[in-house]
Amino acid sequence: MASSIKLVPDEDSFREVAEKLESLCDPDYKDCVDLTLKDLYNNAKGKYTPVGKSTATHKGGQLKRSATMDTENHTFGYTAEYAPHVEFGHRICRPAGHQVGYVEGQNYLQRNIEAVRPEFKKRIIKYLQEYGKL
Repeated sequence: MASSIKLVPDEDSFREVAEKLESLCDPDYKDCVDLTLKDLYNNAKGKYTPVGKSTATHKGGQLKRSATMDTENHTFGYTAEYAPHVEFGHRICRPAGHQVGYVEGQNYLQRNIEAVRPEFKKRIIKYLQEYGKL
């Protein structure tokens, strides 16, 4: 089974608001989330996802091409098996298993989330104000 990274709105600062809004089952709330997912996806296809060099065994841009968005389940992620290793970093080991180094994570997903966070917050506040819930 391929591993992947998925974004699910579970951050502490938004958890309570997200749960309350989701419980309302309001299509406008889902629009706020879907617009933010589209922002994440477009950023991923643009400048936020790193592109490795093509080699004999690896075609560059695989990670960027693996970006996926599912508005039905409200998720965004990457399907490339090595996506978590690029995001969070990984050890470099010799065939005998000896660690000889470490590659720092590139935090491409985290940077993308940080870039869309202010707009998501504005959308949620606008939604709450429009519906008299704030």
